[in-house]
Amino acid sequence: MRAVINYDCPETSEGYVHRIGRTGRAGVAGAAYTLVTPENGRMCADLVKVLRGAKQVVNPNYNITT
Repeated sequence: MRAVINYDCPETSEGYVHRIGRTGRAGVAGAAYTLVTPENGRMCADLVKVLRGAKQVVNPNYNITT
């Protein structure tokens, strides 16, 4: 399995999608991990909506609180 680790969180969900596009190509499965700090956490609600819309696994304990 391939993995992408984002040590610096992208500023937008589009930037995140662009980065994780490197995880898997041509049907190859992979995982993406992003470290999020309180300073860049504001974009998480939008990102979680994008991930859930794409039927990706999101920690079930995550609650969108915006």
